[in-house]
Amino acid sequence: MCCRFVGYQKSKKTTTPVPVNKVYYFLLALFAGGLGAHKFYSQRTALGLAYLFLCWTGIPSILAIIEGLMVLSKPSRHGDILYL
Repeated sequence: MCCRFVGYQKSKKTTTPVPVNKVYYFLLALFAGGLGAHKFYSQRTALGLAYLFLCWTGIPSILAIIEGLMVLSKPSRHGDILYL
C-alpha cells in the first residue's frame, strides 16, 4: 500500500518482436558485427551502441559471430524471416 501513495508503479516491459531476415542478420554479424551493425538492424539500438563503444576490445566481434551462428541455426516459420 505504501507504494501506492508514493506513485510507484510496476512497469511491464513489453517489446514487440522485430522481423529480420536471418541471412542478412548473419552477414551483418559476420562482417560488421564488431561495430554492432546486426544489433542496429534488429532495432536493438542500446546494444548496438554498446558494441560500437567496445569495438576496440574485440569482444563484440567474437560475440557477433556466435550470435550470427545461433540465429542462422534457428528454425524460421516464414522462409528466412525470423522474429527477434
